[in-house]
Amino acid sequence: MLKVSDYFTPTTLAFNTNDDDLGTSTAILLPDQSGTFPHVMVGGDKLGTLYLLNRDNMGKYHSSGDQVLREIRGAVGVRLSTSADCNPNSDDYNYSTPAYWNGNLYFARVNDNVKQFTIANGQISGPRSKSPTTYGYPGATPTVTANGTTNAIVWTVEPGKAILHAYDATNDRTSSLAARKLLGGATR
Repeated sequence: MLKVSDYFTPTTLAFNTNDDDLGTSTAILLPDQSGTFPHVMVGGDKLGTLYLLNRDNMGKYHSSGDQVLREIRGAVGVRLSTSADCNPNSDDYNYSTPAYWNGNLYFARVNDNVKQFTIANGQISGPRSKSPTTYGYPGATPTVTANGTTNAIVWTVEPGKAILHAYDATNDRTSSLAARKLLGGATR
């Protein structure tokens, strides 16, 4: 039988009231880092806040404040509605699971661009750059292909239009037009 050994719950009480929780974006475990916190993970909430957590001690729940290594509010996405009038089935939430490659994280929330963040020494910074394309509902889930630490490409599918985009992973503002291709049919 599986047993819960640790967990993280943000202190924001509006999560319960407005359904603005962590449930739409999957966290990812990052490779071991140098620095004070070698084992980190990153995830986001529906409102576009990113949380960098020490996975050796995620902090549980503390009413006095979150036990996070770094919290970046509004890091991904542009919230179209306010929490007070938010529908739990709203299409402006963060549904993006990030992709990781070579010290970089890539997110693509609803009504936002692909954004590139940097991870070094157990700390997150950014966004460093963003794609020229804005992704509608439900956003995009970036995928990275690479030859080790070189020739990396961030792949996304533009919803509704079924267009495959390929971005240089070292600078996601550039798109390879040769890899921009209509997939045919609607995708979600």
